[in-house]
Order: sequence, then structure tokens, then C-alpha cells
Amino acid sequence: MDLTSGINLINGEPGLIQDPHNPYKEYGLSASDQTNRMVATYSYQVPRFHAARTMDWLLAGWTTSGVYQLASGFPFAVYGGVGTDQMAEFYTGRFLANSTRQNSSGFSKSLGMNFDTSKYSTPDLGRYGNTNKSAERTPYFTNLDASFGKLTHFNERLSLLLRAEVFNLGSTWHSNTGLLFPDSTVTDSNFGSLINPNYGSVSLWNPRTIQLTGQFNF
Repeated sequence: MDLTSGINLINGEPGLIQDPHNPYKEYGLSASDQTNRMVATYSYQVPRFHAARTMDWLLAGWTTSGVYQLASGFPFAVYGGVGTDQMAEFYTGRFLANSTRQNSSGFSKSLGMNFDTSKYSTPDLGRYGNTNKSAERTPYFTNLDASFGKLTHFNERLSLLLRAEVFNLGSTWHSNTGLLFPDSTVTDSNFGSLINPNYGSVSLWNPRTIQLTGQFNF
């Protein structure tokens, strides 16, 4: 919990303190908060087949290892869509939205509606929004980075290691749009959506990356 996790530096964070005379109204979840987070690692090597030379040649030496992550989404602010303040400064990232804090009956999350937008509205002129800097949270996060390799021995001196490493193999966030959060400004036509008209689904984050390695030992 904090007042700000880094003004203008962290996605999902308000650009400015809404009311500089009452900064504690901003108090909320830290931008890096993930309420639940699990990280699991594994490693496995196929055993040798001493009694069957052909089986040993084909199957022995294979290895796999990886890291799996499962975590809650990140908090983010919902903005009121106030184009300028009373000093005619363009601060769309300053005024937060008003909220009834009650979801409508039967509301269900989807890519096109990540949160219930009906409970949010633009504050009246001269008023600040009644929400804080962490009104909503992004979808949960999963990711799997894994490697697969085979070590083949030709004799006691010569061997060949081939290995592939795949990052974001099982990720729910693997798009190159560079966007992580749904549209969170009340006055936007795309408000609440994780679908960008220019890119499609933006609920995904990084592209899959594959590294291939060959190592000959003699």
C-alpha cells in the first residue's frame, strides 16, 4: 500500500496526485502488488537404457526444465475523463472517476468488458473523483519458460548437446502491442475493454522467444 508507486513511471499509476491538499485520498494498492503469487520450477532427465543400446541412443540424454508462474493481476486507476482542470491545464491523468462501488446484477468479465463500467462516472465540475489509485485489477497472470535438450555421447571423448529454450511458452500475456491494462478512462469509447481496435486483444504481453544452442565437446 502507498500513495504513489512512481508518478508517470509505472503503468496503471495515476500521472499526478489528484488533490495535492489531500494526498491520502490516493492511498491504495502498490502498482506492483500481486495478492497471490506462485513460482514453481522443475527439472527432469530421461534415464539411461543400459540393456538396449538403440533405445539408449534415441531416448537417453533428453532433459527438460522450466519455471512456471501464476499470479494475481496488477491494480490500476480508473480516470474520470476530465480534459482540463480549472486552471486550464490538460491533466487527463489527474482526475479519477466516481464510483458507486457496486457491480450491476449479472455482470461477467470478458475481453471486451474487463470490469463493470456502469458503476463509474465523470466527477462534477470542480470535484475530485471518489476512487483511489487502485480501483480495479488486471486479469491474472500465468507464464511458463521451459528448455528442452539432448546430450548424445558418440564415445568417451565426443559428445553433442542440442538445447532449445522457449520463453513465454505458456504465457497468457504474449502480444507485441505493448499494452497491459484495459482502457480505464470513463469518456473513452473503448472504456473497460482489453480489445484495441488497432491490434485486437491486448490482454497478452510478450512474444514467445526461442533460443537454440549447439555444443560439441571433444
